[in-house]
Amino acid sequence: MPILESQISKEDYTQANVRVETRTNGVYGITHETTEAQLRGRGNSTWFSYPKRPYRLRFDKNTSILGMPEAKNYVLLAEFADRSLMRNVVVQKMASLFTDKIYDLETRYVELYINNEYRGLYVLTEQVETHKNKLSIESIPGEINTGYFMELDMRLRDQPIDPGHFWFIARGYPYEIKEPDPEDPLYIDAQTAYLADYLSVLDQTLMDHSDYEDYMDVDAWVDYFIIQEFVKNVDIGFSSVFLYKEKDGVIKPGPLWDFDFALGNADYIDYGPENWYGMLEYKNRMFKLMMAIPEIRLKFRDRYMDFHYDVLPEIQEMIGVLSDSISSKVGANFTMWPILNDYWWPTPSEVLQANSFLGQINYLQNFIELRKAWMVDEVLSERYGTGDFSIDNED
Repeated sequence: MPILESQISKEDYTQANVRVETRTNGVYGITHETTEAQLRGRGNSTWFSYPKRPYRLRFDKNTSILGMPEAKNYVLLAEFADRSLMRNVVVQKMASLFTDKIYDLETRYVELYINNEYRGLYVLTEQVETHKNKLSIESIPGEINTGYFMELDMRLRDQPIDPGHFWFIARGYPYEIKEPDPEDPLYIDAQTAYLADYLSVLDQTLMDHSDYEDYMDVDAWVDYFIIQEFVKNVDIGFSSVFLYKEKDGVIKPGPLWDFDFALGNADYIDYGPENWYGMLEYKNRMFKLMMAIPEIRLKFRDRYMDFHYDVLPEIQEMIGVLSDSISSKVGANFTMWPILNDYWWPTPSEVLQANSFLGQINYLQNFIELRKAWMVDEVLSERYGTGDFSIDNED
């Protein structure tokens, strides 16, 4: 029986037959075909707000698709709100070029068909998870000193389940435990309490400007926040902030996730290329506390200069190459989803005015150049040295 897209649920998987077709130098081929797979919807605002929907693809066994690491779980990003179709791809490439301290997710552009009906140009990427072939962390339920994987997610406050087992609050911020699986019968509340205490102690060491390196990988977090800050990620203090701790280890960041509203693509924040964002009040508390420490500010400045001169020129070149590579496919996507002249939340006016794919690429590259110029001036400024991150033209 055919699967209708309207019948695909966000909560429950539907059995799916998957075929991966490729065309290289005019030669057509099938690289993978299986009936042992399932499909469901995914996302929050992207699932409920937009007609072009994202999906989670799950195979019955570890499977490599288009050269990506073997795993059961994959994600199909619709990128409906990102008219350049590139922001998530660009951020993962930033991480790949910049640092080996953050696990970067592989991405591939694919044209998606459901029941032989074209659904648009999508980004196939890895599911954010721990896995032996990806971010490998040994997590054992029932043991306190084991590996942990978690997500900062402010939406946890709205759920009916009280904190203490599946999630916890540390210094006002809610975190969901991903690994070990809290639904495992061997998982104990003491593991949740341990994480809450650990992050609270880390917070205090940052406030005290002392011993914080005993609890966090400072260099990794500096690299992580440089990327987050450069792209002005709207969710830096809200959700999709993943972090992990290996056995006997310290807290580390990543992977980076969910950037379709970044790089000047959300009209409900200060989305322009100027001004600091992530370390401001009510954004990311850890980032704010880190940047109050002079030694960390120096690390941030030095590493930003590496990012500025070594990474960003390659990113700009990559955007040009990537836009050329998908230019023959975007026409069909925007015919299927004719949004280039329409407002969809949270499209900034400048993005709406750039009402062609080429216009979107120009806007993205121009934003990067302007952000790059602003940040290099700022990190070399006297006020940066004093820890002054106030917003220009603030009343």
